[in-house]
Order: sequence, then structure tokens, then C-alpha cells
Amino acid sequence: MVRSLLRTLSLAIRSESKSCSEVQPGARILLRCGSSVEFPAALAAGELDLALHTPENVTAQDVVVHREAAVWAGSAFHEVEKRRPLPVALFDKACWWRERCLNLLQKAGLNYEIICTSESVAGVRAAISAGIAVGVLPQCSLTDRVRLLSNTELPHLGETALVLSQSSGAQAKLADSLTAIIKTTLRAVSKP
Repeated sequence: MVRSLLRTLSLAIRSESKSCSEVQPGARILLRCGSSVEFPAALAAGELDLALHTPENVTAQDVVVHREAAVWAGSAFHEVEKRRPLPVALFDKACWWRERCLNLLQKAGLNYEIICTSESVAGVRAAISAGIAVGVLPQCSLTDRVRLLSNTELPHLGETALVLSQSSGAQAKLADSLTAIIKTTLRAVSKP
């Protein structure tokens, strides 16, 4: 969903950029992809007006635009989940999901070894697909090469929320216009 969302969102914003510049003359759109951990500080510093991200904690000001399960995933061609220590691919140290996974694995008493770290879903999914590790992904990231693990030994991960956050200094009309574009795009991408 993420790749499809970015592609569709990019096209939607490009097609709507004229109306955005009519709302706020001189407005420019800059798409910045990065770790969700970076966005709250960038919003507070006024570096960004809007952020579409997955924070650890959703605030009252955040607009939840999508929720989905975070799941343990393994290769469709290998049974890596049976190895001990359990080989794990995780996001890098800047990601809150990494800490959550490590805490849950420790609480479950599972012997594990981190064998891959990545800043992106694509990197974690590549390690899983290759059969060198299991990992945590949003359910929408499962493919024909990456399957959901239903191993009852692995701890339950819960849900993740994709939210839209706005800086306090954002131009209200422009932020509202972009928010509407993003919500419409998400609804279109999320339809079965």
C-alpha cells in the first residue's frame, strides 16, 4: 500500500497543485520521505507543515487516516521462524517499532538474533523474502514472497496508525487543502 499510496499521492498533489497555489500564492510542495521518528521535531521546528507518518503515540491533534495490523512475516519459501536463535530483521535504531519488537521478544522469552537492520520497509521485506530472517511489517506489505506467520510463540504486535499531523505554523487553508487531497487519495488506495 505504501508504494501505491506515494505514487497516487504524488499524482494527486501534482494535479491539484494549481488549486493549492490559488489558495496560497507562492506555495510549494516538498515531499520528504524518512523515518516517522523525525517528523514531530520537523513539525515543531516549522520545517514541515504536514506529515503523514506512523507515530508511536497518536495525539489528540493527529488525524488518523488508516489503521492496520503489524504482523510477523516470514518467507513464503523458507521456515525461518523455526530456527533458534530466531533470526530477526528490524528497522534501524531510530524506529520505535524496533524497541517494541525487542521488548516483546524479551518478554516472551524467545532466543533471537538481529541479523538485519534497515531504515525502510523494503529492506526488512527483502531480508524476509530471501529467507534469512523473520520480521515485523504492516499487513499491507505482505506479498506472494512474504507470508503472515501464525506461530503462537511470537508475541502479538497490535496495530499501527497512519496519521496526518499539522504544524502549528501551517497556513490553515493550504493545510486543509492538502489534508483533503491526502484523505481522498488514501480512501481511493484503500478500496479493495
